[in-house]
Amino acid sequence: MSAIRKVLGFQARFNDSDPEDEWFGKRVILLPGAKVAAGTEEALAVEDVYFEKPMGYHVRNGGLDVSDLVWANRDRRKEMFGYCPELAMIMDMKLERERCPGDTGI
Repeated sequence: MSAIRKVLGFQARFNDSDPEDEWFGKRVILLPGAKVAAGTEEALAVEDVYFEKPMGYHVRNGGLDVSDLVWANRDRRKEMFGYCPELAMIMDMKLERERCPGDTGI
């Protein structure tokens, strides 16, 4: 957090510029002594590899372009929505009562 605050102290991100994670990444890595998570060992957000209790979830294209390795399992999706209810605000989802006959719910 201190590195992010430091960047925001002298930089401002404009709308429709780089995605916020890329924008911060390009700046934080240049700060002397700043540590940046890399790979999955110290990842902050779930995107293509699942791990428990992340800081958040990165869902590309409003959830239209997500990894099956993370999202294909119904029980895991339920767990993730319980852990991060904000996902329901950005993901395109269907209510159970909206399902068609024969829909397996997967």
